[in-house]
Amino acid sequence: MELRRRGSVIPIEPQVFSLLELLITQHNRFVSKDEINEIVWGGRSVSDSA
Repeated sequence: MELRRRGSVIPIEPQVFSLLELLITQHNRFVSKDEINEIVWGGRSVSDSA
């Protein structure tokens, strides 16, 4: 999959794409920080700035 704007590919990191995909597909409910950490980051410990 890829992110496009006006037909042009927008380069983004895989984790950023995964986060966008998660938030879009789960738009009708609250997604917790723990759930994001598990799904997007595979349970790795990451800082809020990541």
